[in-house]
Amino acid sequence: MKKLLLLWVGLSYPAVCLAAEPWDRTDIALGLTSTAALVVDWGQTRYIAKHPKQCSETNPYLGEHPSIGRVDAYFTGVIVGNLLLGNWLTPDKRKLLFGAVIVTELLVIGKNRAVGIKAEF
Repeated sequence: MKKLLLLWVGLSYPAVCLAAEPWDRTDIALGLTSTAALVVDWGQTRYIAKHPKQCSETNPYLGEHPSIGRVDAYFTGVIVGNLLLGNWLTPDKRKLLFGAVIVTELLVIGKNRAVGIKAEF
């Protein structure tokens, strides 16, 4: 998994450097907010991984009872990918991406919190 992530980042890096347009304050705020929301989801997913008898994961990529290592690799890739893709997109599309990530993550975090899942690192 780590090799795949490094390969993807290595192949994406030149395109990101060439395609990036400057970020304004809104882009930065949305990028930070989307990253923060992903980090909270990461913590909740680690909680799920640490308590397999109490709850299970619904993300089909991670599987019902993922390991901590799988969770960490997944969210590292998602966070890096989110920021790289955001950097590569035009400012308008960047805002749409980060907005969509924020809305999706807030729904997931809220659902998890409602059933008693905490963020745990």
